[in-house]
Amino acid sequence: MSKTSSTTRKDAGPVSAGGPDLGAGTPVRAGSGRCLCGAVRFTLDEVPQEMEACHCADCRRMTGGAPLLSISVPRNGLYFNDDAPIGVYRSSDWAERGFCRKCGSTLFFRMRGSERVGLSPGLLDDMNGIALTSEMFFEDQPDGYCLSSVPRRITKTEAHAMLEAFLARQTEANPGEEAQ
Repeated sequence: MSKTSSTTRKDAGPVSAGGPDLGAGTPVRAGSGRCLCGAVRFTLDEVPQEMEACHCADCRRMTGGAPLLSISVPRNGLYFNDDAPIGVYRSSDWAERGFCRKCGSTLFFRMRGSERVGLSPGLLDDMNGIALTSEMFFEDQPDGYCLSSVPRRITKTEAHAMLEAFLARQTEANPGEEAQ
């Protein structure tokens, strides 16, 4: 798939509750991927080496029980096919979640107003080389599984503080405007 032929940058947004401050990882290669049915296809300018897991109730509901895994990618480096049937659900005043309207695959999480998107890494054609490096809302993790080897664990309180700081920066940068 070429960015110049059948792909167009469709807005795809930011990463988990920590927003763009969680770190984008070090890009290692360009990448591509698709949803389960193949109706949504995309290319990435850069695939990060790091992913995070979020255990908050909304993310667990979005995935059907497990934590939401995401890789943080720049919005302007993510290109969806022109006819991609992407649905977007505004899950809060500050966040949106994308899904394939045809098969229901979870595509992304984005914070309105951020330049980053939390893309589901399972959609990638090649997930090799991406390590799970942080957890959000780890105290909300159900007792049925444990990701104990993850080096960075962020509490709900810390995640909310990060969100508040992100929203304050957005308000300062765009006075009088609602986060997009």
